[in-house]
Amino acid sequence: METEKLWDETVILITSDHEWRHVYLYDNIRVRKVPFLIKMGNQHEMIVYDESFSPMLITKDFLLEILSNRLKDADAVVRWLNHQKSE
Repeated sequence: METEKLWDETVILITSDHEWRHVYLYDNIRVRKVPFLIKMGNQHEMIVYDESFSPMLITKDFLLEILSNRLKDADAVVRWLNHQKSE
């Protein structure tokens, strides 16, 4: 993506439909967290969102907001996630 000059303008979402199921392979402590990693276009600094939310409930709407060009940067994503919690 960097070679083709697409990295800066691309949104990337990495997630799963479940938490890590094989905790016995690591420390046997179950943490009910689902990975939800987002890189927005032109994002150059990392933001950690510590509030809990359910990726399974918001992913479809989240992607539609991005595709509709209503979420343009990481700050907009944080505001959108905060708003989902209040609904």
